[in-house]
Amino acid sequence: MTQTLYVSDLDGTLLDARAQLSSVYFTKAAAIAQLRQNHNLTDYELVVFGDENNDREMFESADRAIAVANATDSIKQIATAIIGHHVEDSVAQYLAQDWGRRRKPAQPR
Repeated sequence: MTQTLYVSDLDGTLLDARAQLSSVYFTKAAAIAQLRQNHNLTDYELVVFGDENNDREMFESADRAIAVANATDSIKQIATAIIGHHVEDSVAQYLAQDWGRRRKPAQPR
């Protein structure tokens, strides 16, 4: 179903040669909170990745908030860690390293 959104329903930011638009009703943080509640994930650590100011609420609600090197300064200031630039596959590398540390050795059958 298509819903018409009006300018008053949007929040926008002009960034150099691009525009960033988002709904004032739906946020990444709200979506994550709903997923956590619906699937009983409240006891799990929430790790998020972001680069723009529209990630602020999500960063503030996360257990770990990871900014990429090309993130805005305001996002870097609230990040718990800063990794490489997004074009360097830094998110994938971070996940591989982090999950590799947490992975348990295979149990014998």
